Amino acid sequence: MEVTVECPGHQYESEVTKKPTETEKGERVSTCNLCGDRYTEEIPMLKPGQQMPEYTVPTGLKGESGKTLGTVKLPEGFSWQSDPETKLRKEGTYVWKVKYTPADTEQYQTVTDIEVEVTVQCPGHQYESEVTKKPTETEKGERINTCSLCGDTYTEELSVLAPKRPGSVSGLKVKKNMADSLTFSWRPVKNVSYRLMLYQGKKMISTQYVAGSVRSFGGLKAASNYTLKVTPYRIVDGTRIYAASTGELRTATAPSAVKLNAVKKSGKSKAKLTWKKVSGASGYEIFMKRGNGSYKKIKTISKGTAASFTKKGMKKGTYSFKIRAYKTVGRAKIRGGFSTVKKIKIR
Repeated sequence: MEVTVECPGHQYESEVTKKPTETEKGERVSTCNLCGDRYTEEIPMLKPGQQMPEYTVPTGLKGESGKTLGTVKLPEGFSWQSDPETKLRKEGTYVWKVKYTPADTEQYQTVTDIEVEVTVQCPGHQYESEVTKKPTETEKGERINTCSLCGDTYTEELSVLAPKRPGSVSGLKVKKNMADSLTFSWRPVKNVSYRLMLYQGKKMISTQYVAGSVRSFGGLKAASNYTLKVTPYRIVDGTRIYAASTGELRTATAPSAVKLNAVKKSGKSKAKLTWKKVSGASGYEIFMKRGNGSYKKIKTISKGTAASFTKKGMKKGTYSFKIRAYKTVGRAKIRGGFSTVKKIKIR
């Protein structure tokens, strides 16, 4: 098994292996005393009358991300040959050049192109975030955080968004009340479907899932109370996401048509109507016309068990009668169909 060993940070010690002269360049070898890594530097020729000074290459130099190379402190006699305005950014160890200027520049030569290592560390990450992929209700997003000092980055996963619930149903109303069916409507909303639950009393008798805004329920009992509950929903990733609230509407089917049994004279200027009472009716409305005139409502009977009515004060002529039952739900009257017309002639 192979094991890779990395140096935690080179610590070089330099040795002049060949001194420069006024006619030949010299040579300096720098060796890391931790890992043995080495590199060789060329030493410029001496100027006439000057000697090569002795010096120790600076080690253990440290800088901070976000600052410049010039802020890295050098030992006395050394100055930055690399641009001191160089911005330190990414963490790591980097090689730059310095020069050494001896105190006695008359006797000793200034040494240039001395390579030194600087370890750059971030003083404290200051991350700035950018969303590179926005999350949705079905897919996760992504955010990248980058340190404004050293450039260090890491990526975060953004959770999928909580599915947005649709709003409550609006405009819910009864479009048509028949004796055996009810038709409902509501305001449609784009990309929203609806769960419809129809109750007769406390018993749920039908559940439907629809996409439109009109729905009918058939096979119902005449003159009976019903409640429709409507809950909007959206389908997100195969799951129904329901609205926080359910709309509710109470109504009733219309009563059955009244069977008008007879219209007979009942004394002078009177006519008695008899009919078969309608189950579930709250009352009846009686209409009459004379000759070819128009029908007018002449009586409202607010008793569902009533089965007769006598019209008084009739003058000579031919009269037509028809009757219908109604069912009261709250303040609303739900009316059934008219009976067949019965006629009577008053002489």
